[in-house]
Amino acid sequence: MNTMTLPLRRLWAPILALGLALVSQATLSVAAEARYLPISSAELRYRFTQQLATSKLPATEQTAVLALWDEVSTETDATQLLEQALRAWSQMDPEFAKFYEQCQHVTAVSVPETTTILGRLTLDAFQQANAQAYLGRRLAEARLYDEALEQFSSVELARVIDPASTLFYHAVAAYEVLDLPVALSKLTILRTQTDQVPARYLTVADLMQRDLQQMEPQSLGEVARLMHDSERRLDLGRAGEQVQEVQDKIVANLDELIKKIEAQQGGGGGSGSGSSNANESSAPADDSRVKGTTAPGETDDKKFSKEGRWGDLPEKEQTAAKNLINREFPSHYRQAIETYFKKLATKPAAPGK
Repeated sequence: MNTMTLPLRRLWAPILALGLALVSQATLSVAAEARYLPISSAELRYRFTQQLATSKLPATEQTAVLALWDEVSTETDATQLLEQALRAWSQMDPEFAKFYEQCQHVTAVSVPETTTILGRLTLDAFQQANAQAYLGRRLAEARLYDEALEQFSSVELARVIDPASTLFYHAVAAYEVLDLPVALSKLTILRTQTDQVPARYLTVADLMQRDLQQMEPQSLGEVARLMHDSERRLDLGRAGEQVQEVQDKIVANLDELIKKIEAQQGGGGGSGSGSSNANESSAPADDSRVKGTTAPGETDDKKFSKEGRWGDLPEKEQTAAKNLINREFPSHYRQAIETYFKKLATKPAAPGK
């Protein structure tokens, strides 16, 4: 008996190890593909019943909180349920009520106070996740995308009442500031790992995903988005380092595009006059890239002046840029670039620039 046991053990040991490895791999795969479902009204009512049972609220106030859940039904969507949960917590805690009220009117000026109130609240993990998700959505709706991303970055999605809305606005915020990896990641999770996603979110998510997948670095498409982001920041009264970085990148990208066009027009073994018809484009370049380019080149640093015309190229380069853009690119890009630099010319420089 013992003589057979040893060979059998030797035979089964690697098989068992392989089986355990496959189970472990399957478990990791399931975890990687976790599904995010909205929390139902029945579960929320139960959670609040449990929380109230350990609270020190008077019975009348506990009854008022639970009455909020009599207003919802199985047909109430997740976004409304999240709102109802925040109202219930506001009735239970005056400090939370201040936070909730701030979220209704969040602005660039009020953000520090709102986040300060949130930071000093004593919340369990479930409350924290949903408070951050709600604030992130409100910030994104107010076009405060950087602040929204700060909130979304630490949200535990598995605890969120409305995961579809959280993922959607997280993707929107990342999309607007051109954080492509985060935007694509959130859009993929929204479309493939989230249940009960509103059709409007899926439609917009598909459009954003296609747009991001087609975007090329250092293209006019990227420049146009950077311009949009810079104008947004200026409209919000932001003229700090982040705006300067965006504008530096815009000018550098435009300068690089101009250099590539000049190289195309002056190359190909022509006479070098730059006016030869052989070197001129007969049709506008594709919207998303410069024709014939294969790799980025070096760019010159651009410095901003303090006399009001910060962000402009030097006059000689500006003239060359306009001439080349007028010849090579579609009219909507020419108009966007001209409007952008005119707008910059009317803005004062940031301190120290």
